[in-house]
Parts: sequence; C-alpha cells; structure tokens
Amino acid sequence: MHTQSIPLVSVTRGGLVECVHRGHVAVVDDGGRLLRSAGNPHHLAYARSSAKLLQAIPVVASGAADRFGLDAREIALLCASHSGEEAHVEAVYRILGKLGVGEEALLCGAHAPYHKPSANALRRAGVAPKAVHNNCSGKHAGMLTLAKHLGATLHDYKSPDHPVQRAMLASYAAFAGVPAASVALGVDGCGVPVYGAPLSALALAYARLAAPTGAAPEADARRTVVEAVRAHPEMLAGTDRYDTALIRVTNGRVIGKMGAEGVFAVAVPGEEGSASPSRSRTARSGPCTRPSPKRCSSSAGSTPRPAPSSSSTACRRFAIGAATRSAPSCRRSPSSRQVSPLCRRAPQASGLGRLLSFALPRTSDLGFT
Repeated sequence: MHTQSIPLVSVTRGGLVECVHRGHVAVVDDGGRLLRSAGNPHHLAYARSSAKLLQAIPVVASGAADRFGLDAREIALLCASHSGEEAHVEAVYRILGKLGVGEEALLCGAHAPYHKPSANALRRAGVAPKAVHNNCSGKHAGMLTLAKHLGATLHDYKSPDHPVQRAMLASYAAFAGVPAASVALGVDGCGVPVYGAPLSALALAYARLAAPTGAAPEADARRTVVEAVRAHPEMLAGTDRYDTALIRVTNGRVIGKMGAEGVFAVAVPGEEGSASPSRSRTARSGPCTRPSPKRCSSSAGSTPRPAPSSSSTACRRFAIGAATRSAPSCRRSPSSRQVSPLCRRAPQASGLGRLLSFALPRTSDLGFT
C-alpha cells in the first residue's frame, strides 16, 4: 500500500506538464471494509465542509427540524456551502423567522456572495454583505435550530463544549466509526469546530450516510437529509457550482460535498462507499472524485483546489470533478491547457465551467491497490 500521496491528474500546456495533482484515495463500504486505495487511505485530514451533511443529522434526528417546521429546501440548506443567491438568503431568513431570532444570532461572520451577480447587486445597492450571505449561514441556522430545541444558550453555540457542538461531533464520530475523543478538533473558517480523522473514516461516514437501512431516528434523519439534498441540489451550492451540477447531471444518483483545501466526499445512495483527498504541487489543485454504481462515498483533500479521486468496488463509471477554482484550466482550448489523461470536458460541463465527466479508466491507471 502506498503511504505517500500519488499523482492523480496532470495538467498540460502544449507538450509540457504544467501541474500535477497528487492525493490519497480510500474506498470504503458501510461495514468499514477498505475496498480500494491510492496513496495513504488513512491520511489524517480535516473534513471541513464535507462534514455538513453529517452535522445536519442531529438537527433532524432530535426532532428540532420538525418542531420548527423546516421544509426540505431549508434542510438542504443546512448542508450547504451556498453561493449567497437570493434563494439561499431567503431560506436563511425563513429559518431564523421560524426560530424567532434575528440575523444577529448568526455567528458565522459576513462575506460577499460567491455568486458574482448577487455580489454585484449588493455593491450597486450600496449594501454591505451580511452574515446571511456567508456560505455557512445555513449550517449556522441549523445550529441555532438545534440550540433552541435543546433549550441551550444561543450566544455561544460555536463553543466546542456547547450541547450543539457535542451533538454534532457525536454524530460525525458515530458515522465515521471512530471515538469522539479521537477526533482532532480545529476551528473552521466560519468559527465552529472542524473534525480531523483518517480519510477512510470520512469515506465510511459517507458510505453510512448513503446506506438505506439502520436504526431510527438516525436512519429516518439520514434519509431525510439525503433526500432533501437530492431534491434541492440548488440549495447545496448554487448556480454554476460543482456540487449542485453533480447531483443534477446524475439525476440524484451521486451526491458530493466539497470542503476547503481540496477535501471532497461523495456518496451514491443505496450502494457502496469511497473517499479520497488530493494534494497539488500548485495552489490551483484540489480533488476530483469518481463515484461507483454501488453505494459510493468519497472524500478528497488538498491544497486549495481539486484534482481527481477515486471510487468504489466494481466501479465501472467514474464521475471526475474539480472544485470551482480549478475550472478555468478545463474551459480553455486544448492548445492552452488540458487535463490528462483521466479528465475530459463533458458537454454538460462546458456551460457550468466545471470538470464533470463520466470516463472509464482502468483502476490501474490511478494506482489503486
């Protein structure tokens, strides 16, 4: 088994290799079996925003979502790294309204919308970005929902010792199959705890997230979260965003959630699981993942952007993706830059500005063992 990161995708300009994306891949089923790997499948990595679907589970399983009447679009938003478009902002306000709290309760901080037309509209109107525009505001609204339901304080819900954070850590650890005490805690970009664990544990968490069976209320909550995201992919990310496109192009068969620093996790509901992180030799890289026809979960981690990852057993069909900032290299003409040999531009991706294709490489092409 490889212990170091391995090359996964190369980017060429003319006849020269301009950039190589390196990474690790773990393919895991929901029983915890490592089915395939590349590099070090037990590489320690923070889940970053890939954990959001798992963090949404206790909001639903506790009864908080039902108590405050969160609909499927709003539940999908709890899982989002959204673009700050009108639909996202309105959904955040709806959740806050149902809780009876103002936007000042959100502790995620403010930044301009990722969606450029929305950001430009704010500038033209002379309006400063607010916390509701933060890509993590849906997750934070979910944390407030759980805090209200538990009768916990709201002003400090970001604290690792807060009941909300303890519940979400417990959920992540249970799905990942690791003791909560073993999870490395850092501070995410939005100020809440972020979870560090072996890549294979993140793959297991997504394999279990996609599993169709299990004990209630977690099984019911898992299905509710997954179905919300499948039904409303526009709430998970937004216009011209890869996570949204992946669900739409696969008709909900594949669910992927990106995280910062090249982390990406993929699940194929009802089948198998896989995970992979990637590291690039340039600041442009990140992960690409490929889901399988079985229950696939996958995750990837890297320096800022995406390179490819892997998929599950008996995988014949691969979804190969790249995070947003890697996209320009795939939009330009072949004489300028190419991703080779594993990524090609798909017709569906040209208008999305994303690498999104289904290819059929041999597993040996990626160095799987």
